Amino acid sequence: MFPILTKLLSTNDFIVVESDHLLRHPHSTLETHYGKGIYFHKVAPDMVCVGELEIVHPGQRPIGYGLLQGRHYRMDTSGRWLATMHVDDCPCGYDALHAHHLVVADHFEGELRRSQYQPIRVGIQIYNGLNPDLSLAYLKESDDSKPYFSDMKLASNAA
Repeated sequence: MFPILTKLLSTNDFIVVESDHLLRHPHSTLETHYGKGIYFHKVAPDMVCVGELEIVHPGQRPIGYGLLQGRHYRMDTSGRWLATMHVDDCPCGYDALHAHHLVVADHFEGELRRSQYQPIRVGIQIYNGLNPDLSLAYLKESDDSKPYFSDMKLASNAA
């Protein structure tokens, strides 16, 4: 159940939850691609796509980042999300990865209940005590990092 996230999505088309750390998934141990967080993209008033932020980090500095395709869920007014088939669902076949995105969403829901967030820039809030310089929002202002999108399809109303 995600009642707080559902309420946030009623007024926001796009929410990003970003980690201070790089996340390595078991199926990608030999790659230089890491998870950096998850996103929630409201694609319809009652539907959300949950996907992953990815960063390419082959050495001392990241060289790219982007959004990976996610899976879609119908949201009801109580905050329940029901998995639904959608033409834009991620075709990767890693069900455990997408299930993990919902675990992260559950942790974030709990943090929203317990914690305070502070604005650091228009449209960006950060949990008190985290370093905003580690954020992908700041990475895109770097002179040598290039954004990329891995088969991500965003609806025209995305923020």
